[in-house]
Amino acid sequence: MKTFVFRLQSVLLLREREEQAAQLEYAEALKALLVAQRLLQDAERLRDELDEAFAERRKHGFRAAEQNIYWVSMLKHHEGCKLRAENFAKSAEEVERLRIQMLEAKRKSETMLHLKEKQQQAYKEAERHADELLIDDIVSARYASELRKASA
Repeated sequence: MKTFVFRLQSVLLLREREEQAAQLEYAEALKALLVAQRLLQDAERLRDELDEAFAERRKHGFRAAEQNIYWVSMLKHHEGCKLRAENFAKSAEEVERLRIQMLEAKRKSETMLHLKEKQQQAYKEAERHADELLIDDIVSARYASELRKASA
C-alpha cells in the first residue's frame, strides 16, 4: 500500500507558519498593551496625587511663584495622562486588529488541515475498496479454478 501524500502540504506548512507568526505578533501587541496600561495607571496615580497635593496646598495658601510651578507641573501631568491614554487606545486597537488577523490565519490553517484529513480519509477508503476488489478477484479466481478441477 502506497503512503498518503498530501499535494498541498507546502501550502499547509505555509498557513501554519503564518498562524504562528500571527500568534507571536498578537502576543507582542498584548504585552505592549499591558505596558501601556501600566504606564497610564502610573501617570493617572501621579496626577491624582498632584491634584490632592495642590488642593491641600491651596488650603494653606500659595505664594505666586509656587502656584505657577504647581500649575505648570499639573498641566504637564494632565497632558502626559492624555498622551498615555491615546497610546493605550492605539495599543488596544492594534491588539484587536492583530487578534482578528490571528483568528483569520488560524481559520485558514484549520481549513487546510481539515482538507488534508478529508483527502487522507478518501485515500484510505479508496485503498480499502481496492483491497476488497482484489480479495473478490482472488476468491472468484479460486472458485473458478475449483469448478474447472471438478468438471475435469
